[in-house]
Amino acid sequence: MPIRPHPVEIRCPACGWHKTWQPASDALELSDLPPLCCPRCNHSELESRSARGAGGVWARLRQFLAKG
Repeated sequence: MPIRPHPVEIRCPACGWHKTWQPASDALELSDLPPLCCPRCNHSELESRSARGAGGVWARLRQFLAKG
């Protein structure tokens, strides 16, 4: 049975950029993966942690609203 990946909070320790990454399904393509480096400052070591809770809910809501 497919299991949807949980949302992940990604943060750059260098500049503070952050984003909640919420995959649409368990079938991911390369374009669906979270960034490997910071899009703001190009720092290559991003921090990540589980975004279960409010962060994940807001990310899913934004994703839903963007489709419509």
